[in-house]
Formats: sequence, C-alpha cells, structure tokens
Amino acid sequence: MIDDIAKRRTSPTSQFGPAQGDRPRSDAPAALHTWSTHDVARSQKLDYWVGAICEQLVEMSTSRGAPKDFKGELKSAQCGLIGVNRVIADPLGIVRTPHAISKSSKNFYYLLSMPHTQWSVEQRSQTVMLNPGDVILVDSRKPFELCFPTAGQSLSLELPVDWLGEWVADADALVGRAIPARSGWGATLSCFAQALTPAHVIDAPRSHPLLIDQLGGLLALNADTVRQAPNPTSQARALGVAIGRVLEDSYATPGLTAAHVARSLGVSVRSIHRAMSQQGMTFSGALTRTRMLAAHRMVGDTHLDALAIGEIGRRVGLLDPSHFVRQYRKRFGVTPGSDRRTR
Repeated sequence: MIDDIAKRRTSPTSQFGPAQGDRPRSDAPAALHTWSTHDVARSQKLDYWVGAICEQLVEMSTSRGAPKDFKGELKSAQCGLIGVNRVIADPLGIVRTPHAISKSSKNFYYLLSMPHTQWSVEQRSQTVMLNPGDVILVDSRKPFELCFPTAGQSLSLELPVDWLGEWVADADALVGRAIPARSGWGATLSCFAQALTPAHVIDAPRSHPLLIDQLGGLLALNADTVRQAPNPTSQARALGVAIGRVLEDSYATPGLTAAHVARSLGVSVRSIHRAMSQQGMTFSGALTRTRMLAAHRMVGDTHLDALAIGEIGRRVGLLDPSHFVRQYRKRFGVTPGSDRRTR
C-alpha cells in the first residue's frame, strides 16, 4: 500500500488530486478537490489519508495509536496564491519531522484552527493549548506536532512564505503563538478564517484579490498586537518545559496539584500558574491533557486489552471510573470503552 501511494504521488492526475508542484496559478480558475476515505477499504483508510495529506499539504506522518479504519474528508481549493483547506476527520495526531522536511521541495506557513473543539500544537519545543476558534500559525520549515483529540472540523490556510513576508515583517513573531478568538483582531481573524471555505472560493472567483488582501491585513494587525504584548521570558519558557516533564513523570499520582509540582521544582505555586498562563494554559488543563493522552495511548494499545477501563483510569491518576469516563468523553468525543471497540 505504501509503495502504491508513493507511485501515485508522482502523477499530477493521481487519485489524491494535483501534485504539489502543479498548484494552480493565481490567475487560474478555482477548482474544488476532494479526498475521502469513504470508499476506501477499511485496512487502507489510514494509509490513504496520510497519502492525501502529504500530496495536498506537506510531508507528515501520524502519531502512534491511529486506527486503521480512520475516517476523514479533505476539501481544498486555491484562492489565488492561498490554499484553502477544510478537514472533517476522526481524532488524530500529525507529526512533521526533520526527515519529512528534508523531503519537501516547497514549504509554507499554515494558519490553523478548529472551530468547535480544543486541540494543541507543539512547535519550537513548546506546547500550546487552543480553545475552539483560536488561530495559530505554524511554519512547515520546522518540526511540529498537531494533536486533534476529538473528531471534528479543522481549517488550514496555506500561506506562501514570500507572500506572508510582504504583509508581516517578522512572521516568526506569530509562529507557535495562540491568537485568541474572543477578543481584538484575533476575533476578526478567526471569523474571517471560518468563513473562507473552499466552497466560497469556488463560488466567488472575482473576490479572490480582495479576500487575499483582507487576510494579509488581518495577519498584519495581529502581528502588531503580538509585538506589543509582553513575551514570556526565557525563564518562564524553561519553567514551562520543566513543568511538562514533571507532569509526564507524575500524572499517575492521584490528587496531583500545582503545589506538588512546585515543591518538586523548588519554586512557588504562583510561579507555576504564572508560567502556565504565559503559555496560554492552566495547570489543571495541562494535567488533564497529559492524563487523557496517556489514557488514549493505553486504550489504543492492543497489548493492554486485558486491562479494565477503570484500571486505565487509575493508571492515569483518576480513581473514580465515572469521572475518568466523563473526562475521556469530553476530550475525545467517545467513551474509552467505545473507543477501544471501534479502533
């Protein structure tokens, strides 16, 4: 199957759509391209999806635990130089590795958002938790990891590096930083991005120059806001990394609190909360995320099928099985038992 995908990627008329080197010109008519696992054999769905993502976007791979019968649909259209992509898919982790970067002939910035669910991005050794509607910019020239813990819709706007540089003098200032959807120019950017769908691009070809200028202007305004905001100090970033390591080592401890982590690191509880806040997170949110991702790995591991669901909860520090199931369903959209049966 992998060899078949590799062969199809070399053809501009492959089932995945136009090859990356054959992107439409800015003056070419917009065309809608669709990739779906609906009619793909169950055992080949995940491989097909990885091939589609690599073909249309950039070389990436999935994290461990992804189900073979993964379900997803990607719709894409060009708005001039900007690629407009919409995905509806099952939970998945996506990784952009140095090896994948070395294989890529082109690189882009990607403006990403999920309108209805929480998710996370890791780039530059920093994990950012995003609320529904929040927007973030990632740079495909550097490794990153995207974690979509629940099924749902996501958007991706593909921005040429040179184009963004014309609007934002220091685009790196935006990379890996959450742009909140609830206030300021972030709210305007989020609403605009949600409205910019492949279908809209197809239906309004004459508006493409206006839409592109609007997007560039909103990104410039948000970059100005970011520059004016206080940046997390290097000390706060280092503390955030240390907190993450303690959580990975200690999430199985029932009743784990910020005070426990503070004592472990020799800092004050206030320092813990301040460091998390500067990275757009809360301590309880980071702890829950760490626990649920660990539980998700256990549920997806066939070698642990003998473990009861309650035992998995206990192994991630949640002694109440009902509370564990509620937390799991809140993050992944299904109960752990259902997730195990349908993987």
